[in-house]
Amino acid sequence: LESRPAEVRAAAGPEDFAVEVLLGHTRAVAEVKASLVRPFEDRPNEGMFNVFVELGPMASPAFEVGRPGPAALGLNRFLERLLRERHALEMESLCVLAGQKVWSLQLDIHVLDHGGNLHDACTLAGLAALLSFRLQEAVVENRETRPTVALRPFHPHDGSQLTIHR
Repeated sequence: LESRPAEVRAAAGPEDFAVEVLLGHTRAVAEVKASLVRPFEDRPNEGMFNVFVELGPMASPAFEVGRPGPAALGLNRFLERLLRERHALEMESLCVLAGQKVWSLQLDIHVLDHGGNLHDACTLAGLAALLSFRLQEAVVENRETRPTVALRPFHPHDGSQLTIHR
């Protein structure tokens, strides 16, 4: 029932963004990766978003190596509901060329130390990573004849931010 000090440290790499969150004695690292993919046929104007939470033995001896356990699966479901199903992340803004190219985002969260309050630490790390993430500029060429998508050289501070609500 006590408040825990929170600290967020962000670092951008050439192809992904990583954020480290310390919440009390809990430490989690979140990173976002993006790739251009073909959209689902039933959602041609929406991008894709997946969450993966890793709870390994380095965080706590209670966690095992290999397949995600019930705690990791619960955190995955919680974060996906929070970010995708509650429309915190606008999926339509990830569309580059309707029916042909959309951004697919992967949010990976690795818990390094488990000192309690995993939901809050993972939520803070995930949101901080998404808020600091920048999409590479994608340009649609030959729009009238045969549209193609070209990526401009990536500079982390020049990319576009994700549209996040609530």
